[in-house]
Amino acid sequence: MITFTPRTLVNGSMLRNFIDQHVSIHVNVQTEVDRGASVIKATTSDDLDVEIQLSEPLNSPVKGWIEVIGVPTSANTIQNKEIIIFPDEPDNEPYNKSAHVQMVTFWNNCKDILNLE
Repeated sequence: MITFTPRTLVNGSMLRNFIDQHVSIHVNVQTEVDRGASVIKATTSDDLDVEIQLSEPLNSPVKGWIEVIGVPTSANTIQNKEIIIFPDEPDNEPYNKSAHVQMVTFWNNCKDILNLE
């Protein structure tokens, strides 16, 4: 059976409010990180620099937009549990940072939006 740990979708500026909690954050890895690396330095969708401490070394190089699922240990450091790499194909729409920041801000300010009771 697959287990799911609830997490909050955040931006870099929100990390300090979620220390020791499970989060999901989108970051851009601008300089390719080689296989075997244990740390990724990246920039969040709201343009803050963060460091991702990997739970195990990378199996393949990483560059571009990724989703990091993990636990923040400070305002700019995340202990990674999982990474989702977004495909970088010519047919895909470019990543829309502004829309993502607006969506995360809205989602975090409207906690009961899906509560239809």
